[in-house]
Amino acid sequence: MTTKGKEIDVSLRDALTAELGSDRYQLWFVGKTRFTYSDQTLTCHAANGFYQDWLRSNFRKIIECAADSVLGNPVTLRFAVDTNLASAEVAQSATNQPKGHDENDVAVKIRGDKGESFNPARPPQSRNSNTDLQSQPINQSSIGQSTVRSVEPDLYGPRGTASFKNFVVGHANRVAQASACMVTESPGCLTPLFLYGSTGVGKTHLLESIWGSALARQPTVRGLFLTAEQFTSLFLEALHHSGLPSFRRKYRNLELLLLDDIQFFGGKNATLGELLQTVESMLRRGGQVVLAADRPPGELPNFPLELSSRFSGGMVCKMLPPDLEMRKEIVQRYLSKRGWTLDETVQELVASRMTDSPREIFGALNRLQATEIATEQPITLAAAEGALADLYLYRGRNIRLIDIEKAVCDTFGLEPKSLRSSRKIKSIVQPRMLAMWLARKYTRRGLTEIGNYFGNRSHATVISAQKRVNDWMNRGDVLQLADHACPVEDAIRRVESRMQA
Repeated sequence: MTTKGKEIDVSLRDALTAELGSDRYQLWFVGKTRFTYSDQTLTCHAANGFYQDWLRSNFRKIIECAADSVLGNPVTLRFAVDTNLASAEVAQSATNQPKGHDENDVAVKIRGDKGESFNPARPPQSRNSNTDLQSQPINQSSIGQSTVRSVEPDLYGPRGTASFKNFVVGHANRVAQASACMVTESPGCLTPLFLYGSTGVGKTHLLESIWGSALARQPTVRGLFLTAEQFTSLFLEALHHSGLPSFRRKYRNLELLLLDDIQFFGGKNATLGELLQTVESMLRRGGQVVLAADRPPGELPNFPLELSSRFSGGMVCKMLPPDLEMRKEIVQRYLSKRGWTLDETVQELVASRMTDSPREIFGALNRLQATEIATEQPITLAAAEGALADLYLYRGRNIRLIDIEKAVCDTFGLEPKSLRSSRKIKSIVQPRMLAMWLARKYTRRGLTEIGNYFGNRSHATVISAQKRVNDWMNRGDVLQLADHACPVEDAIRRVESRMQA
C-alpha cells in the first residue's frame, strides 16, 4: 500500500471508531477487515463471503459516511473477500494463544459447560457434536458493550467494579435493587426479572452485580451475560456456520441468562423466535433469566405478544433517575473514591443541577476536577457555575426541533423550513448540519427522527453532520451568517442565545 493509502486507511479507521464507538469497532473491524482506495472506489475486504454480506447489510451506510468525512467527497463502496485475513488470524491465534482461547475471537465462554468461539471473520468449518472444544477459563473477555468475566475480583476491568456494595439505593431504584439481590440469593424465585428505565439509571450496574455475585457464590454456574446485539451475532453465526443444534444445546441448558439492551431485538423475527424458545426452556427448568431494556415489556417495538407477555409475567421493575438525596450520595462517594475535597456548596450545585443520571454527575465532577488542576485554584461556587454553564443552561426548558430550526434560520437569515428542503447549496447545507448537531446536543431525539425532520434524511447523514461540525470547531472555521461572517463557535453561541429566548 502506498503512503497515501496507509494514511487513508488510518484516517478511515479513526472515523469508524468515532462513529461506532471503540467496543463495536473492535468487535466488527479490528483484524477482520482491510480497506483499499483507488480511482474514487473504496473496497472493504472481509475474510469470507458470510462476513462480507454481514458488513454490507449492517455497516454500508456507516462506512460510506466515514469515508465521506475522511476523503471530503462521496466514494463508490464495494465489498470483496480476502481469505488471507482469515489465514493470518488463524496463524496468529495458533502462535500466540493456547488452544481454545483466541483473544481476537468475538467469543463467549460459558462457565461450567462446553463452549465455542464465534468469529465472524473465520471461514466456516465442518463441525459435529463430538468436536466442540472445552472452553478455557478466562479472566475478562470484552464483547461489544458487555463483559463475560471470571470470578477473580483483582482481575476485573473498569466495568467489573460494579457490585451491590457500590450501588446507591433510593426511592428511584429500591425495588429493582431488592429484586436483583433476591435472584442472586435464590435463583429462580423471580424469573424472568425485567429491569427497565432510561439510559444511565443503573440497569447494567445491577446486571453486573448479579453476575459477579452469582459467580462468587457458585463459580461453576452455567451462566451467560450478553447484550442483545451479541446474542443476535452468535445466533446468526450458528444459523450460517456452526449449526443451530450446538447453539441450542448450550444456550437452552443455562442456569443463568442475563441480557442487556433487549430493545435491540425489535423486528429481528428469527432471533426473537430463538430467544423465546431459549427463555421458555430455561423457565421450565427453573433457570434464572434477567433482562434489561429502555422501556417496559408491553412497549418493546416489533416484539411478538407472546414474548412481551412472557416478560410481563415475571417481575417487572422500573428504574427512575436518582432523586436529590441519591445524587448527593453519588457525589460524596465519587469524591471519597478520588480522595478529593470539594466545597459543600459546589457539591449541592452538582447534585441539584445534574438530574438525569449518575453519568451526568461524573461528567460534571470530572470537568470541575480538570478545571481545578488547570487553574491551580480550589473550585469556588462561582467557578463551578462558569465551568458547568453549558451542561445545564437549557435544563429549565424543553428544547424542541422546531426551536432549533427557527433559531438557526433566524441566525443565518434563511426562510422558514429552508433546512427541510432538498437544496444542497452551501448556504443551506452548513446551517442544516449545525441544526442536526444542536439537535443531538439538546434533544433526546434519535438519529432517524432528526434526519426525518430535516428533510427525510438518513441517520448516517445526521452522524456525518455531527462529525463535520466538530471538524469545523477543531479547525476554527468561519461561517457566513445573515449579516456577517464569524467563527463557528460564535455562530453556535448566537444560535443558542436565540434558542434560550
